[in-house]
Amino acid sequence: MLAIAAIGCVILFMGGMYLMGLFSDAFTFFGGILLVSLALFIAISVIPAQRHKKQKS
Repeated sequence: MLAIAAIGCVILFMGGMYLMGLFSDAFTFFGGILLVSLALFIAISVIPAQRHKKQKS
C-alpha cells in the first residue's frame, strides 16, 4: 500500500508539472497547481501515517 501511494504521488506531481508547463490558459495552470498540491499533501500526510501504522502492527 505504501508503494502504491508513493507511485501515485509521483505520477500526480509529474502530471501537475506537465499541466503547469502547458500554460494554455489559466484553468490548466490552476489544475496543475492543484495536482502538485495534492501530491505534496499525500507525500507529507498520508505516506508517513501509513508508515507509522505499519510499524505499530
